[in-house]
Amino acid sequence: MPVSRSTRFVDIDHDGDADLIFSDGKDYGLWLFESASTGWSKKLMSGKSTLDCPVPPITVNGQNYGAWFRKDEMVVVNEFTAAKKDHVIIRNYQDWLKQSP
Repeated sequence: MPVSRSTRFVDIDHDGDADLIFSDGKDYGLWLFESASTGWSKKLMSGKSTLDCPVPPITVNGQNYGAWFRKDEMVVVNEFTAAKKDHVIIRNYQDWLKQSP
């Protein structure tokens, strides 16, 4: 799993462990932390990254894309979200967890 500027560690499932989120404008992925011995071995989802995908870009071409994380949501605001409702993209962590295999 990639680690770069496009990677964030956020407790998605509220279990006290930092989970791994990656989205760089090309690909995205989300892994839950399992344990100290297995690390981030439980992949929740992955795919091609777009503004409309489950995990919108955190960075594009190495540049910050206006993404941040709060208690239960990922929020993206930039010049490309102006056409979106309220000019923002919000992804709820619970929605991600529901998509878990």
